[in-house]
Amino acid sequence: MIRAKFPKVAAAAAAVFSGVMALSLSSMGGCAGYTTQDPQQRMDFVFANEPSVRQVMAEALSWTTPRFPPGTPAISAEAGQYAIGDSTERFAVSLPDGLTKNQHDAIIRRIGDNAVGVTDSTRHLPTYRVGRVVVRGHQAQVDIHRPLPPRADGTIEYQCMSLHLRGGMLPWSVERYEVWSPGVVPLPQLVYAPEVVPRFTDRPDRPTAPPPQTSADSEDAG
Repeated sequence: MIRAKFPKVAAAAAAVFSGVMALSLSSMGGCAGYTTQDPQQRMDFVFANEPSVRQVMAEALSWTTPRFPPGTPAISAEAGQYAIGDSTERFAVSLPDGLTKNQHDAIIRRIGDNAVGVTDSTRHLPTYRVGRVVVRGHQAQVDIHRPLPPRADGTIEYQCMSLHLRGGMLPWSVERYEVWSPGVVPLPQLVYAPEVVPRFTDRPDRPTAPPPQTSADSEDAG
């Protein structure tokens, strides 16, 4: 496993600011508190609707995809040094299950023009998968499983990158990352993009109110 670090100036400033604001963080909407998303389970409704959770996923993917574009080999010593910013190759992104279509599409747009959700027509594309997501106040970790070059038999191997972010009251940014050997971290399941925007009354835990009774219905009942 290889660890890479970035200049600490911005991180130090964020730490000082977060320390000053510690007493008020718990009451602010920008703080996600203490939350963990298991990549093998459907994202909890409350967890998915926490803005910080969606922000850290978007930032992690926006940081990873241009620095590790599809086909980047798993050479740990040179990880992050490829940075093909002008690549036009399309790729798919598999986000955790449980997001609405609007939430899902907003994250895809944030990643860039080359990113698309997973559908029947895009699942053949190189696909980045989001694994474990952990938010702890102003710190977060997101596991991104990136596609490696195809093997001789055409199969695709994945490499997990654990990105550590800092933000909360400040915009989320990647502070450091860890590169794991291929196959060490279990690959999360492939999740298709939501197809429709669910209505509030479509939630299974909220019963639908019966239609109002008309005068004709009253006569029939009598």
